Amino acid sequence: MDKFPIMICLPMGNLEEDFRADLPPRFVWMARMLRMGTQMAAAAILGVVIMVVASEAKAATNKAVHVSVTAPWAAAPLLLEASEFFQGDQFWKYAEAIKPNMITKSDKEQHGAALEASKKILSPAQQALFRLAVSVHNYSPKLQLYKELWSTAAKAGCIIGSPGDAVALVNGKCVNRADAVMEAVQTCSKSSSKVNAEVFEFDHVMKSGDPEVTVVLYASIGSAAFQAFHAVLAAAAKKGDIAYVLRHAWPNQGKELSGPGMELQVASSSVWCVVWSSEIQAVLLLLRDVRH
Repeated sequence: MDKFPIMICLPMGNLEEDFRADLPPRFVWMARMLRMGTQMAAAAILGVVIMVVASEAKAATNKAVHVSVTAPWAAAPLLLEASEFFQGDQFWKYAEAIKPNMITKSDKEQHGAALEASKKILSPAQQALFRLAVSVHNYSPKLQLYKELWSTAAKAGCIIGSPGDAVALVNGKCVNRADAVMEAVQTCSKSSSKVNAEVFEFDHVMKSGDPEVTVVLYASIGSAAFQAFHAVLAAAAKKGDIAYVLRHAWPNQGKELSGPGMELQVASSSVWCVVWSSEIQAVLLLLRDVRH
């Protein structure tokens, strides 16, 4: 029987240690999830690569290997996963480019909207990496980190019942209407005791200067509620009145997150090495013939 050695190279570095400095102890396990998500992405890519090679093989023997990957958490809306590819000003441009109510559409429609928005922000080469990251759910583990942070707002009494809902946390209090959020900010500014939410390194923050009041908006990009809150909070942040923090939040939908299920027809004597670099957001594919 021919042998087909497969090697998966995952130079992940000390991802968990890198996050440990930025996260409180209760969130360190999420760093492990991020590392697992990257490994999951590389495994999925490896499967696709082998399928291409195997389809061109001429060997008559059928050596089928069935591969599937399932994450230990539910799927998040694709629009939100895609947004994590962007940082800084690019993130806000992406958020503003998504039309209202898109969050309630199908995965196919959300995927199309994400790609369309990316064309206005990224170069063609960057778009290729963006499509790859979205297709393998590279940022799904990070979305679960936001899911954990949402529990803090939930304990304060905040509620999100549908993907189109949004709520702002101001001075420890929940505000469910965009037209009432600045009144809550003014009340907080006059208060002698302010309860600002803790802001983390990975948060999406918009501010000018060093404002005293921090407003954390829990919402889904692509919802009408997000657009309404964002218009008010972004204007206030640019004036220096507040620090505006956006965190993804969505109701549980119970959809299992699975990687590609496939049958690999292996009939070759080559070694494929798939290397995923989280720093450069790229996949390196190396091929080496094995001669006996």
